[in-house]
Amino acid sequence: MDKKRLLYLLDRLVAGSLSFSEKDELRAFVSSEYNRERFIEAAIELGIEEPLVEEVDEEKWAPLIRAAVQVDKSSADGKNRRSSSPVHRTQLLKTAWFRYAAAIIVMVAGAALYFWYEKPAANQLSEAPVVIQAPVLDLPPGGDRAILTLADGSAIVLDAAANGTLAKQGETEIKKLADGRIAYQKPRKGAAPAAIAYNTMRTPRGGQYQIVLPDGTKVWLNAASSITYPTVFANKERRVSITGEVYFEVAKNPEMPFHVEAGDVDIKVLGTHFNVNAYDDEDLSRTTLLEGGVQLTKSGKPFTIRPGQQAQWTIQNNDLIKVADDVDIDQVMAWKRGLFEFSNINLEAIMRQVSRWYDVEVILEKKYTHKKFGGGISRNLPIRNLLEMLEANGVKFTLEGKTLKVI
Repeated sequence: MDKKRLLYLLDRLVAGSLSFSEKDELRAFVSSEYNRERFIEAAIELGIEEPLVEEVDEEKWAPLIRAAVQVDKSSADGKNRRSSSPVHRTQLLKTAWFRYAAAIIVMVAGAALYFWYEKPAANQLSEAPVVIQAPVLDLPPGGDRAILTLADGSAIVLDAAANGTLAKQGETEIKKLADGRIAYQKPRKGAAPAAIAYNTMRTPRGGQYQIVLPDGTKVWLNAASSITYPTVFANKERRVSITGEVYFEVAKNPEMPFHVEAGDVDIKVLGTHFNVNAYDDEDLSRTTLLEGGVQLTKSGKPFTIRPGQQAQWTIQNNDLIKVADDVDIDQVMAWKRGLFEFSNINLEAIMRQVSRWYDVEVILEKKYTHKKFGGGISRNLPIRNLLEMLEANGVKFTLEGKTLKVI
C-alpha cells in the first residue's frame, strides 16, 4: 500500500466512513510489524500524539498502543517527529475514530501472525525468527463470493450482481443489500399464498457469504458450503438443508420450529445461535451451540445440547458419538470473525481449512504427525503469510500455481 492510499484510508477512518472492504484492507495492512509502524507514523502525521496513549481509559489498550507507536527516532532522521501544531487531546480521545484506530491495533495483536508446535513431552514455543519477505509466488485470500440458484434453475453470481432487486418469486422479492447480504422481502399482507419454491445459495472454495432468510433468520456460509431453503416458510415448521459449514442466528417463532438438515441429522431449534460444521472431508461433523437450545435427531434418536456444548457424529455411526463440554468457542467461530484460529491441532486439519479458503489443492507428501499447532492469523491475508508462520516452525512447502505441497 502506498502512502497516498494509507492516508486516504486514515482520512476515511477519521470521518467514520470506512467500508467493510476498506476495514479489511486496513486490518490486513497493519498485520505486519513494519506496516504497523507506517500506520502509526501516518496517524502521527495527521495529529495523533504518542503521549495520548497514556490517557486512554481502557487499561488493556494502553500497553499495546504504547508499544505500537514506538518509533525508532535514531534511524528516522526526524521524519517521524510529531507536528508542532497544537492538538486538543480531550477532543481527540472522545472521538470514535481514535478508539477505532486503537481497536485495529488490538485486533492485530489478538490475531497476530504466530504459530507454535506442541511436543508430546511439553509445550514449546518455537524460537525460530519470523521474517516477512516479499513473496515470489502467492495466492489471494477468499472473499464474498456465492451463486444463488433459483427455483427455475437460473443462477445469479452474487459477487458480480448489482445492489437492489435480483429476482421476484411469487410475492417474494430477493434483494442484494448495500452491505452485500442477500435478503428476502416478505409477501405483503393479504397476498394470495404462493407455491413453495426452493432456492440454493452455494459458496465456492475461496468464498463466503451472508443471507437473511424469509423469516428473518441470519445465516453465514463458510467456504465450499451451501444452504437450500424455501422462498416462503409455510405450514407449521421452517426447514432448510445445508452442506459444509454454516452459522445460524434463528429468528424466534415458538409456533414454527426451525429445522436444519445436515446429512442424516435433523437439528431442531426455536430461536438460537449455533454453528454446524458438516464438511465431507472432516473426520467428524459438529454442531456447536452458542445460545439457546437445540435438539439433534440421528437415526430416530433425539439428543439435546446446552450452550457451550458441541455434538459430534460421523456418517458411518448410527448414534451421536460424543457431546463435548470443553469446546473452544473462539476457535469454532474464528472463521466468522475473519480469522484462522488453531489450538493444539494437527497440520492435516489446518491444511483442510487452507485448501477450502484459498481454493488450493493440498498434497501432503510429509504429514508432520508428531506436531500439534496453535496460533492465529487473519483470513484476509494472502496464503504466503500463513505459510511463512508454519515454515518458521519447521514445516516446508512448495507452491506451484494452485497446488500446495507439504514436503
